[in-house]
Amino acid sequence: MTRRILRVLAAVGLLLAAGCTAPAPPDAENLPAAARETWQIAEAGDPVAQTVLGNMFEARVFGRPDYGAAAQWYDRAVRQGDPLAAFYLAGLFERGQGVPLDGLSAANLYRAAARSGNAAAAFKLGFLYEKGLGVPQDFALARQWYDEAQNGWVMQGLTPMQPAYLTADASPAEVEALLAAARAGQGDLAPVILTPPQGASLPQVTVSRLPAAPEAAPQPPEPAAPPATQESDAARAGFHVHLASEKSVEAAMADWQDLKVRFPDLLAGLTPALAILDLGSAGTYYQLLAGPMGGEAQADILCARLQPQGQYCTPILPQG
Repeated sequence: MTRRILRVLAAVGLLLAAGCTAPAPPDAENLPAAARETWQIAEAGDPVAQTVLGNMFEARVFGRPDYGAAAQWYDRAVRQGDPLAAFYLAGLFERGQGVPLDGLSAANLYRAAARSGNAAAAFKLGFLYEKGLGVPQDFALARQWYDEAQNGWVMQGLTPMQPAYLTADASPAEVEALLAAARAGQGDLAPVILTPPQGASLPQVTVSRLPAAPEAAPQPPEPAAPPATQESDAARAGFHVHLASEKSVEAAMADWQDLKVRFPDLLAGLTPALAILDLGSAGTYYQLLAGPMGGEAQADILCARLQPQGQYCTPILPQG
């Protein structure tokens, strides 16, 4: 076990001192065979079984959630270096379930899990740094951990953050429906652009699907044709900046309204978009994006102007 993980454990050990004897499930002898076997293996010291048992306590498998018992089983597994247990225990500290609300312990545990390759933990740590929850607000570290999460998902062949663009006048329910379709991985979901009405805090839209841009028909060569290095319209439209992560559509759109007031010149001509990130029991997040932009350089320049003014900003490459 590394010294870093031991320091993490020291930070949370006093809070879990009551967990020296981790609890058994209620009516353990009458559990279904699989659950009883998991408990017995966990009691014997297997960290994977301890993590699974903790998750069972958290997920109502035994009739009601017991977050204190979940925390004690996760703690046992974390002490043996299990990164998934660290991720789950961090979530309990972040929410104050079964343990005291403690953002710093959550950040330490997310960091330990992220450094073991857990991409969701890297995202959660980036979120804590973006918002300054339990750690000093630090946009550079937020960007570093968000990038770590995205790189981890790419290495696994996953694209969990699918942007969904909305057009004018959508209701929150319709926005959620479109995002749910993106989450389900519907490949025919065409981009839609969300433009809130002037002065409104949240758009009221009927979601419309725009036809996918047809492939350009081949054209005969002309002497005056632009150089081959010129970006196509599709490529230019693919670059955005990530400006915030929130836990609801309403919060993300409220962010957009605030940003338009704070930076009217810098954001002029850009359109908001949302990308949904579903982390299961760890929550659903809405990524506020803005674009389209003329290329990666333009996105870099915008972020270089926003960050010194106290605004998180990260250029993102085209998705999909």
